[in-house]
Amino acid sequence: MSRRVWVLAGGVVALALLRAALWVSAASGPGDAGALLLQFDPAELQAIEIARGDAPGVRLERRGEAWVLASAGDLRANPASVEELIARLWSWRVERRAGSDALRHAEFGVDRASARRIRLLGAADLTGLRPLLSEVWIGRVTGAAPDLNREQGGRLDTEGLGLFVRARRARTLESEPGPVTYVVSGFASQLFEAEAKRWILRPLIPGAPDELVALDVREGGRGYRVAMHPLPAFAGEADSAGGEAAAPPLDPVPLRRALNSLYLLRGLGPGPDPPPDALALTLVREDGSRAVSLWEAEGRWFLSAPGLSLESERSTVEVSAADAQSAAALREPSTLRRTRLAHVPMATLRRVRWREAGREWSLERARSGWSLTEQREGAPPIPGAAVIEARVAALAAQLEGLALRSWEAEPESGDSPSARVELNLMSAQGEFRFLFGERVAGRGVALRSPEFPGRIARVDLADLSALRDALTQLAR
Repeated sequence: MSRRVWVLAGGVVALALLRAALWVSAASGPGDAGALLLQFDPAELQAIEIARGDAPGVRLERRGEAWVLASAGDLRANPASVEELIARLWSWRVERRAGSDALRHAEFGVDRASARRIRLLGAADLTGLRPLLSEVWIGRVTGAAPDLNREQGGRLDTEGLGLFVRARRARTLESEPGPVTYVVSGFASQLFEAEAKRWILRPLIPGAPDELVALDVREGGRGYRVAMHPLPAFAGEADSAGGEAAAPPLDPVPLRRALNSLYLLRGLGPGPDPPPDALALTLVREDGSRAVSLWEAEGRWFLSAPGLSLESERSTVEVSAADAQSAAALREPSTLRRTRLAHVPMATLRRVRWREAGREWSLERARSGWSLTEQREGAPPIPGAAVIEARVAALAAQLEGLALRSWEAEPESGDSPSARVELNLMSAQGEFRFLFGERVAGRGVALRSPEFPGRIARVDLADLSALRDALTQLAR
């Protein structure tokens, strides 16, 4: 049986159980403990209105199989949030009556000024009006009131928590919810808030950075392309000093940071059409491309992309500013070029190994802390010496801070010169290998690594010597 058939069959069973539950609940009085608070049929539900006080509310409407924010330009609503709201309202059962005095509505938080009001509406008739299926006014969290405990002979659970609510039930749709306030075995949630940002589709951009094959970036008539595999690298970017091979390679750390922020963008509400100079990003995946635009206007950030609205091919939504600012780093390729030896966070560093002229120093993390082992070629290793954590942190800072001064293309013919120093870093992100070779007067020491194939970086001899001294003197 196909997955779709199973889903449809499950839906039929759930609906049948729901109708049975409604029938059983209808046989009980509306204030009886255990009765369903609301008696609506989810299959008939076509619109939901959420409001609080006199502030503008949220209106959700069902369009075919999807839900949209009709109050926010028909932006797509997050289906999981809508289904959770429906399931929670339908599952609420009456714990007890809290009272029938309207003067206590403000105390319970179920008065017009402070209650979160949710109206459940059916399909529109020929006049365009939607029948009210049910309504609930949600107040504050409560336990069992002592006075009611006395009135009921101590039969109430004084330790239990619930919500104060008033409701229009399907059988008694009077002009206003009844004066009786109930306590239900539920709890407050952001789902009850009348804010568009709580309902807009998540995530705005489907997928993940790891699924990208390439990334095209354009802004103001200029741009660049990043090929993501096998390692992220600039594609088609040249510089006047020696062409593409001599251009600085891409640093995957800031690239991933910016892409993660792009995929984490949260919608806050509808926005305007994009300006012609907006940052344009084309996300290329194996199954197709997705073009999005990102820009700032008067301190607010906006995203334009297909699929945000059900009614238009491409629409705009205001997005979270912090994530948008981080993603906007993609506009400037210089922020993505590699300028440092390594980006290995201290917390993930596991081993540092240095080989030079027949000697090897190995700094390793163990449960008891850090230790440094030294070994000369043809001689037994010197037992590891304990190293203070603060000194290891200083070494990690030097490793990350070692600057790559310039770049040049690897010669196409001839063997590469042998390495005079080999540096290996092992971290939770993997293993990184760096080979330091010959020194050219005025240009520094040559550096090769599998992380930037076809290129040679130059580092200052003084920086390399300082790094070596810091490592070899750790145990002293």
